Amino acid sequence: MNIELKTLAERLGITEYPGVLEPIYASICKQAPICGIPDTLEQLHLEFAPFGDYYDFVLRGARALQNDKDLLIWLTLGVTYCKDATENEAAHFPLPLGDGSEARDVFPILLIALELPETVKRYRAHGFDDAQIRKNLGNLAESIRAHALSQGRATISRGSYNWLIHYTKARIFDHMGFVFQAGTWGDEAILLRNRKSGEQVFLMLKGRFTALGTLVGLRGAEDVPALFEATLEETETAFIGYRAVGQQVCAERECFAKNEWDAILRPGDDVIKFHIPRGADFTPSHVEESMKQGFMLCKRHYPECNFRKIVCTSWMLDPKLLDILPEHAKIAQFIRRFVLFPSGDTAGTACMSYVWPGETCSTGELPENTSLQRGIKRMMLENSYIFWTTGAWR
Repeated sequence: MNIELKTLAERLGITEYPGVLEPIYASICKQAPICGIPDTLEQLHLEFAPFGDYYDFVLRGARALQNDKDLLIWLTLGVTYCKDATENEAAHFPLPLGDGSEARDVFPILLIALELPETVKRYRAHGFDDAQIRKNLGNLAESIRAHALSQGRATISRGSYNWLIHYTKARIFDHMGFVFQAGTWGDEAILLRNRKSGEQVFLMLKGRFTALGTLVGLRGAEDVPALFEATLEETETAFIGYRAVGQQVCAERECFAKNEWDAILRPGDDVIKFHIPRGADFTPSHVEESMKQGFMLCKRHYPECNFRKIVCTSWMLDPKLLDILPEHAKIAQFIRRFVLFPSGDTAGTACMSYVWPGETCSTGELPENTSLQRGIKRMMLENSYIFWTTGAWR
């Protein structure tokens, strides 16, 4: 007799799961668990090599997992659910608690891998050739490698799993060292453009801010009280709201007349999300050409979308970096190509794994081998931090 889903989850160290899994679990209990995993992995390895140097480890872990009934049932549940789930829904599928075993370490890898045959079909339906598909699927091996180097174990983190889901749904691709994703603009701000000058301005739709215009609760200024909450009033003739200037938001509401300003980006609009992998080339000419080609490729592969803007959310867009980098620095030039607003991040830790990969020491002991390391370390010692920032390419 099959055990209750709650009991199975507890055995795997899972305390919460979406209620929608209950009927799916009831249906899979009436059939045999997923089988033929090694054969699927071998076929993927031969065609697209998504596991890179970790193929033998993944295959070994898969065989171990097949001998663990609880893990096998949970994997069957995950594969069944994630196949038809949206990116956001799939990102909330709970993963078993790691215990150091290869079977547990390989679980999130297999959850991604077993959807890849469908992923290949999705990419082909969008007009991608096999060479591009192979490049996209290679992100799985890169994620395994990154975890192995930083944590000493060949698996993928929750964050990497959620990132790879974008690839399984074939809404994202690599090009010229950057990553382009067909997406939807959120509900944090609208973007206006002046008809005459071309100036672009973000008006905030939400968020609580201090007298200095910074988000309430920022690391380093946790006790600074809120002064205002950003809202937007739109009339027949004007937009009335709070203008963002980099990481700050002006405390006084401003009026933007509709006969002078157009809203060129609203919540729900189609956008191209631009992502920055480690080691990206920020040479201005390279970035410009990447943006140009990325935009054209998105229009070609996702013709159903009406892309309004290329947007990016990254700690590399925090304008405080302009204070520690030379004016001609490539990242500094990159930042100045965006219209910016604060993304809602208050933790101030996003840059750490990039600037100091694998480091776990205290701030005072962090290496100072690059100008970026020296500058950010000095800021942190002064109780100032780098935060995620969102921008639209001008």
